[in-house]
Amino acid sequence: MKNKIVLALFLLVLLPMGACDKFLDQNTDPTRSTVSTVNRSLPSAIVEIAFPLGGHPYGFFGGYFAQYWTQSPVAGATGPDRYIVLNSDLDRGWAHWYSGALQDLNYIVKEGEKSNSGNYVAIGKFLQAYVFQMLTDLYGDVPFTAALKADDGQLFPTYDSQETVYDGLITLINDGLAKVNLTATAVYPGSDDLIYGSSAPTGPARMQNWIRFANTLKLKIYLRQAKVNPSKAQTGIQALYATNPTFIQTEQDADVKFQDAQFNRSPIFTYLAVQEPFVASKTIIDHMTQNNDARIEVFFIPASTGGQANSFVGVEQGKGLNPSLFVLPQQTDFSLTSIRERASTGNPGKPDFPVTLISAAEAYFLRAEAAVRGWAAGNPATLYNQGITASFTKWDLADEAAAYITEPGVVFPGAGTVNQKIEAIITQKWVSMCTSQNVEAWIEQRRTGYPVFKPSLGSIMGNNLPARLPYPSNEIGRNPNIPALKNIDERVWWDVD
Repeated sequence: MKNKIVLALFLLVLLPMGACDKFLDQNTDPTRSTVSTVNRSLPSAIVEIAFPLGGHPYGFFGGYFAQYWTQSPVAGATGPDRYIVLNSDLDRGWAHWYSGALQDLNYIVKEGEKSNSGNYVAIGKFLQAYVFQMLTDLYGDVPFTAALKADDGQLFPTYDSQETVYDGLITLINDGLAKVNLTATAVYPGSDDLIYGSSAPTGPARMQNWIRFANTLKLKIYLRQAKVNPSKAQTGIQALYATNPTFIQTEQDADVKFQDAQFNRSPIFTYLAVQEPFVASKTIIDHMTQNNDARIEVFFIPASTGGQANSFVGVEQGKGLNPSLFVLPQQTDFSLTSIRERASTGNPGKPDFPVTLISAAEAYFLRAEAAVRGWAAGNPATLYNQGITASFTKWDLADEAAAYITEPGVVFPGAGTVNQKIEAIITQKWVSMCTSQNVEAWIEQRRTGYPVFKPSLGSIMGNNLPARLPYPSNEIGRNPNIPALKNIDERVWWDVD
């Protein structure tokens, strides 16, 4: 009798368990897959790259450090112009790239190999190289060879030196190029490619754009080493040019495009819709006004109040930290970005403002620098002018480019020294990158020293300029392999003078 009671109780326990399992099964939608695919993961990866790059944190701090904008004397984020970046400011950007974009790209590469989708593998590797270069240029040593291996039990990746990462970037690109398949039967991305998916009519034409992206990225990687290891840079560039490479050209910009629709708006527009803690920097405004640069109306709006209303007015970098230096200022006494909608001034804003990974203008300027250094074929002046024209064309100002090129402060210094020519190239690259490529503009200023910046008036580092970002707080707290922490004014590997 006792055994029968125990059996009955045992069956009573099992019955609700089985019923519960069956009930929970009803919450699984049989029409929806729980497994991703390469064409679902690619747009996710691209968006994960774009949001911190164009918005907060990287685009935000890059805009200050590239002296496109500065502290508003009315209200703002006082840290950037003091050269104070909190570790916690960078948690989301690091996560977007390591836990988001790079994980998605890693899946695309692995799944693309399994499904014989070589073109997805190629794009995945090209974008991995792009993100890892950005990471090491911003932070210095970063996880690379041991990154993305949590499935293998490596939860605390070790950090690689910048030089090691840079060598690995070239390998990633070369491996990707070897996977490109331009045959009629190949698998090609379509609208899931948020960069080139709508810019070419056929799959092979779209992949040709990605080949141009890869070659341009490779050229950038080598030129970044022009001072720290000129022999490697020269050898790499000459080997690249020996393959008769194609590069990004006018209207082939690697842009992540947005639109005025909920959840699809530009990251910088989204950020500024909540707040705008800055005004235009005098550094960029003075350069553009002195050279009659029509692009100023693309990036900024005139002051609408004050003694200089209807003019483009910048604030000296960091001066806004001391409101007592102004007479009853209003934020609208100065130029603001054109991105945010302002009904009071008739400015509609730019919710579709792109995030640019590599622009056509940048590609021409890279080629011009390589030619000036004697490491590549091409006429530096021609390439320089093509870079300017490509930038004007990007912003629908192609007809304005010819006059701008003849401005005394813009004309290419054909009879000048190598350094004078490089200064002209990098300065025009800096102007072309305003707002759409803040991070790259800051990195190139660190590499070359051009344009020559005065430190912010609010700097806590004396005459030093920001030279890197600190590691994010989440990484400091979680990864015991993080290297010794660096100050924001300590230079990265390739920044040698």
